[in-house]
Amino acid sequence: WGRIAAVHAWRGETSEYRQAHARALTHARQAGSLALEVNLVGMRAPEFVWGQGPVDEGLEYAAEIVDRLGHVPGMQQFALHLRGHMRARLGEFDGALEAIGEYRNSQRELGKEREYAASAACVWDVCSWSGDWQHGEKALREAYEQLERSGNRGHLSNITLDLCDAALTQGRLEEAGRLYGLGEELCASDDVEHEAHLALLRARLSLARHQLDEAETAAQKAAEVAVGIGFLEWAADAWLVLAKVNRARGDAHRERSAAEEGLRLYEQKGNLVGADRARSLLEKVER
Repeated sequence: WGRIAAVHAWRGETSEYRQAHARALTHARQAGSLALEVNLVGMRAPEFVWGQGPVDEGLEYAAEIVDRLGHVPGMQQFALHLRGHMRARLGEFDGALEAIGEYRNSQRELGKEREYAASAACVWDVCSWSGDWQHGEKALREAYEQLERSGNRGHLSNITLDLCDAALTQGRLEEAGRLYGLGEELCASDDVEHEAHLALLRARLSLARHQLDEAETAAQKAAEVAVGIGFLEWAADAWLVLAKVNRARGDAHRERSAAEEGLRLYEQKGNLVGADRARSLLEKVER
């Protein structure tokens, strides 16, 4: 059932994933398999970090991990890292990055070099909300070099897309375009998560290049796919891109409508930082 849950997660089938994961966890606990339970518990973290799991529920889940599995090596740090992701979305940046760092150090101490490299995405996630972009990019570049040496294309694709995000955020469009192309080559064609991420990056890149029609098409696709797999923040970001597209066209009505949808999705997630960004756009809409 754990493998079935993983397949549903890969396909972006949220409801089916949850049902399969719950069955897997029940069997693991009935069998008394602590190792399997630990693996299954960790599977749910992306649901709260990037998926539709609300921030407050993510904090509760972290507390549940400590209560039930806090005696298992590494699980206290894992729960701490999940709280770090959630706290960043609440604007509680002090300690969020330290929490991620403690988790990453525990991975390295346990000899999990692949997991350590992949968790650079966690650093970037927190830094993308706090605005500490240079710190986040530094972690991503270290991970990229490590994963490239090991030939791990699966994790390398995620890090590459995050590096594209970092370059875009900091206005380095030529580099962002190159990283986008590389990420597109690395990503699996049947991974809907990558499909949503690529569409969102394409929308942002096209907007930065003032290619409004292409930005609109890509943003609409990103919003549709992201909502389908429960990635509310990516969907919200896509709507904010659409708001900026309509601002560039001078269509205040559609700009406001798109920004309001982005705000609604951020509020549904419980992401206070993202909601503030959406409100900032709304305040600039011509009345």
